[in-house]
Amino acid sequence: MGILKAFFNNTRKPKGLLGRCMVGSMNHAHAALADWGLSHLPETGPTEIAELGCGGGRNIRALLRKYPAATVTALDYSEISVEKAKSVNRKGLQASAAVSYREMCLAFPSRMVHLIW
Repeated sequence: MGILKAFFNNTRKPKGLLGRCMVGSMNHAHAALADWGLSHLPETGPTEIAELGCGGGRNIRALLRKYPAATVTALDYSEISVEKAKSVNRKGLQASAAVSYREMCLAFPSRMVHLIW
C-alpha cells in the first residue's frame, strides 16, 4: 500500500505513526466547520454533552467554553484519538472541568445526555 493511501486510510481509525499525524492535523483542518456548527447551538445549554468521535480533542474545549457548567464525555474508537484529545486538553482546561474520555465503538454513556456533538 502506498504511503498516501495509508495516510488517508487513517481518517477512519487513526493508528500508528501516520494515524498520529492525521489526528494532529484534525484540530486545525476541522476548526472552521466546528466553529460554524457551534455558532448554531443555543446560548443557554446542556449540562451533559457526549462528543462522539472526539478526534483530536479541540471541540471539547470549545464546548466547555460555550457551556462551562457542562460535563463532557468524549468518545472515539481510536486509542490514538483519545490520547490526543487528553493531551490537547490537559493544559487548556481548568482543573474543575468535567471531562471523561473513553475509547469505545458505538457505545453510549449510561447517563442522560442533553447534547450530542
